[in-house]
Amino acid sequence: MNQLKLFVDQEIDETKSIKWLINGRSLLFHILGISFVISLEMYVSVKLGGWKPIDQYILFYILNVAFFFLEGKLLFAQIFKCDKNSLVFILLVLISLLVHFESILILLSYTNERFKLARGLEREMIYINAGYRSVIVCGYGAAYALASHNISRERLKRKLENGYLLALLNPHHIYNSLYFVKVEMKSNPERAEKMLDLLSRSLMFSWENLSADGKITLEKELEHVTRLIEMHRLRFEENFYLDILTEVDANQAKTIKILPLILFTLVENMLKYAVLDSPDSPANLTIKCKRGALEILIANGKLPKTKLPASGQGMRITRDRLKNTYGRRHKLIVEDKDKIYMLKLTINL
Repeated sequence: MNQLKLFVDQEIDETKSIKWLINGRSLLFHILGISFVISLEMYVSVKLGGWKPIDQYILFYILNVAFFFLEGKLLFAQIFKCDKNSLVFILLVLISLLVHFESILILLSYTNERFKLARGLEREMIYINAGYRSVIVCGYGAAYALASHNISRERLKRKLENGYLLALLNPHHIYNSLYFVKVEMKSNPERAEKMLDLLSRSLMFSWENLSADGKITLEKELEHVTRLIEMHRLRFEENFYLDILTEVDANQAKTIKILPLILFTLVENMLKYAVLDSPDSPANLTIKCKRGALEILIANGKLPKTKLPASGQGMRITRDRLKNTYGRRHKLIVEDKDKIYMLKLTINL
């Protein structure tokens, strides 16, 4: 459960902080969105009333953008985080609308001669336009805050689910490993002791190597998988046939981050059900990294049906974790035939 708590704590800390620009893509999204709205309104303005001095456009859009972020990032963001509606927030929204409205009028009084001379119906129309502008910007801010709130909730939901699924994998791994240790304990206690040592180091490894984003470097995951393979190699002594091909250079292995225990679970599933003692048809594990994608390929002959514990839980959890984190950026193909098992996982990094 410590792993689940780690994911929860990380997400709560993230939602407490105000992140104006999360990354380059977010910055580009903000710039494009604001540019689109400004361009559209300038086009409509030109069609309806002709071109105005550029300084008026600059000043008014600086004001509108400022109120958009003030209301969207602060005011409405706090409203959507509250469980109950509050009269205080309603009052703050009204105050924000009033301040925005008055700010527009102040700018008009300094930059627009027509406003200074306007009387009667013409002045009323200017007031209506200023009120309309403040309400529209407030609506943009509310829509932006609501969308951000929903995205944050969805991310939190996925983080919690991933943390829960990760917490389930360790008991699953322990159960599978202890089954083989128990079998070895009857025939070769010394070998069983070595397997237990590898198992204990494997468990400590899985708790200590998560980074702040809940992922692990490919290098660390490969070290983890190596311990698992060595543990199963002890079962077969000299009759262990597994061909491993790794096409990942050292720098890639240190920089690429993936979900922890993804590769580990796929290899564990292979080691549990594959024919590993046949020199004529060894199992195959291939790991490649090319063109921004990580490929994992597994091919092996299958053991005849035995009394090995089989729940399918490990693969179900792995599918769910891949879907939650990578979505369409991953593709998992499994061909499970009578005597042959093949798997290909592609993750676009």
